[in-house]
Amino acid sequence: MLEIIFSQILKMSLTAGVCIVVVSMLHLVFHRIPRKYLYALWLVVAFRLLCPFSISTPVGIFQGEQTAVGQTSVEQ
Repeated sequence: MLEIIFSQILKMSLTAGVCIVVVSMLHLVFHRIPRKYLYALWLVVAFRLLCPFSISTPVGIFQGEQTAVGQTSVEQ
């Protein structure tokens, strides 16, 4: 049970890390972007770091192994 939770938290942290890199790259490329848009992008990153659940969609960055917190690999 704890392994599944740890795995889910690790995946969420990796996704947030990708978001941080993307926002940083956008800031470097578009350095004249208005502050309100930059703050909105950082709010997305903060939400990703603070949000304890994830929303599943058919399209995503990491489509490999998506497991719900309550499921085991046998149930899938």
